[in-house]
Amino acid sequence: MAKYITLNIHLEDAPYQVSRQLLVPAKIDLYRLHYYIQLAMGWTNSHLHMFKTAAGFFSNNDDPFDDPFDNEQPEIGAKLVAQLPRKGDSLLYVYDFGDDWRHTVTHGGSSIQPRHSSVKIIEAVGACPTEDSGGVAHMPERSSNKPNLAQIQQRLDQFIELTEQQAHDHDRAFAFVMGDQEALDETDGEDFLDEEALAAQILLQQIIANMDAQQRYQHVNEFINKPFTHPPMHLAPPPNELVAEAPIMKALLPLLQTMCDKPIKLTAAGYLPVAWVKHMWTELNSPDTPCIGKQQYEVPNSESKVTMVAAARHIMAQSSLVKANKTSLTITAKGKKLVASQALGEIYHELLKACLTTFHWGFVFGDQVCPLQRAVAPSVLAISHYLPQHEFPVNMLYDMTSTLIPALNEEPIPASAWRDDSDHSERQFYFAYRYLTLFGIFGIWQHQATNDYRRFDTQAYQVTVTDLGRSLLAP
Repeated sequence: MAKYITLNIHLEDAPYQVSRQLLVPAKIDLYRLHYYIQLAMGWTNSHLHMFKTAAGFFSNNDDPFDDPFDNEQPEIGAKLVAQLPRKGDSLLYVYDFGDDWRHTVTHGGSSIQPRHSSVKIIEAVGACPTEDSGGVAHMPERSSNKPNLAQIQQRLDQFIELTEQQAHDHDRAFAFVMGDQEALDETDGEDFLDEEALAAQILLQQIIANMDAQQRYQHVNEFINKPFTHPPMHLAPPPNELVAEAPIMKALLPLLQTMCDKPIKLTAAGYLPVAWVKHMWTELNSPDTPCIGKQQYEVPNSESKVTMVAAARHIMAQSSLVKANKTSLTITAKGKKLVASQALGEIYHELLKACLTTFHWGFVFGDQVCPLQRAVAPSVLAISHYLPQHEFPVNMLYDMTSTLIPALNEEPIPASAWRDDSDHSERQFYFAYRYLTLFGIFGIWQHQATNDYRRFDTQAYQVTVTDLGRSLLAP
């Protein structure tokens, strides 16, 4: 456990409230605090800055001929807890000595948190002013733009991962997190970013900007938390004509139609009859779905031996369409009504809801609990909706998604694959495989599977977002 401080950051003299509340480790210095404030506020780290505390002025300016303050002290090593020792203490943070953006930073209280907790954005009010706009005197009287808490948090998390866990230069890490190629080109040091990773980061920033332009940040944030129920942005039943060719619909619709007449009896071991297993395996084993790479050597003589058949059946059994017990599958009144009216879009919608809310994603590969991978699925669907109309490497999609929720890199991998030196790429493999498979059988993503599942390589897979995938996000 470790001591953390809540900081209340307020932009002085602004015509509307611009404030942020951060939870930070008490042990950090002012050097790190500068970057956290920049990321929380939405500044671009393009100008000089300084701190004014009871102990004097602090900055990171190492040019003696460009020192606007006397007796300036280095902010590196100047501990936050020494500058703000008690609740209610405050300091001044000034950014851009031309526009003179002045922020009051107040100690809001201490707490004990797990030692490896990240910096957290607790609250954000008011849009960050435009850089180089002339200061508070030139701000509009009000702004309809809302801060995006999810975006702020993902930037903080990724910045901390790059600087504290991977020991990269702070300015370069900041430029990467912000998707600023020009700033990256200007900074010195080893280029730790390959072109694809940088392209993914810049593309993600463009997607988030497009989301804000069309939906506003508050709608996006609320959608991610309540993807099926939040108006106006939510996951809606897609058109029937798009749903008909989705592999999961082709596999499960005949079962639902049969159940309208009588329940489907399971085997003594609780599995589907072999005839149904072969039917489902044929429909799911499509060139457009990734499960062919894993299942081409599986023999469909039992549900227990064909992973995705069992996964699709579990998704159906956990939906509102079917009631399952140890001996049979029975269609519900709701399911029977939807099948009778040929409401394919609504049937698909209920299956997708079960997949994103109750289905155990680790069942697909590795049998490990991976709640974050399922929880972040609405974010991935939103990203997919706004992707341009061309193919993308699946590891680029992974990079964008793990940028939103860096804890994805900590999701477990099977004990059989665990090594002391297990790295990011191995976790990426399991994450990508589950998304490729589940989004593949739902017809959200398409790609051509390799002929040998043992050669599965996330970098080799090019994903195309289908018209069905793009239709799911309702305005």
